[in-house]
Amino acid sequence: MYFVELKNIFVNLISTDNYPHIGLNDFVQFCRNVEILDHTIPTSTVDRMFIATKVGSPKVGTSNTLFRHEFLEIMIRISNAKYRESGRASTCHEALRMMLESALEKFQVKPWQEFRDEELWTFEVDAVFKANIEPLKKIHENVFPKFAQDSIKTCVELISRVSDLDLSEKETRFCLGMSKMTVRDEVANHAEYEKLRMPEFLEFLGRVASVKFFEEQEWPLCEKIERVLDSVFAVYGYKRKPALKISIEESSSEDSI
Repeated sequence: MYFVELKNIFVNLISTDNYPHIGLNDFVQFCRNVEILDHTIPTSTVDRMFIATKVGSPKVGTSNTLFRHEFLEIMIRISNAKYRESGRASTCHEALRMMLESALEKFQVKPWQEFRDEELWTFEVDAVFKANIEPLKKIHENVFPKFAQDSIKTCVELISRVSDLDLSEKETRFCLGMSKMTVRDEVANHAEYEKLRMPEFLEFLGRVASVKFFEEQEWPLCEKIERVLDSVFAVYGYKRKPALKISIEESSSEDSI
């Protein structure tokens, strides 16, 4: 219970300038923003719990960042100290519930799965990507070649500097982080965070479109994506093809990308 809420917070926190890591300073700032810090949980206590959580941690990534399972652990440690040890809760479960209910009122969780379910996974968006899948595959291979060490940086710069989209690096990194599917085993597969697979790359472009044209509320997402493709394709000398107009009945009989 509460795993979904904790995972949503985790995904939002790693989708920052330090993607894909939550460092000590990032975590302390989060605790400050949601008012976890008080006389019972000062910064020094969070520091100690961070260190305790990292004891025995595998040497992957950096020693000063939290994996997903460590984020869950430190949240339970803090809620236990803040509510159970002070007598305000009788169980760890109740302590975690109380802390999350308070924190979520103050932390704006951006939609992760909801964006996919409600905006991205539509026949109209699918048609745009299907019509342009070949150049999209070539661009993806160019940005994320095998064994490349700086593909994430290249991807961010494509949107924030190289193309004319002029999205900030912070916004671009957030779109990238939110587009990652769950990495099943972060310890064994930490390198997964350093690339976007093809479906993730398409989602990334969809999120970029949503953020870039956020004020154009009357535009459907498929139109926003077309404008993003125009900008990205121009960098590589491609021309966007119009999406085929097909009925829902025809679409339902085909496999989506």
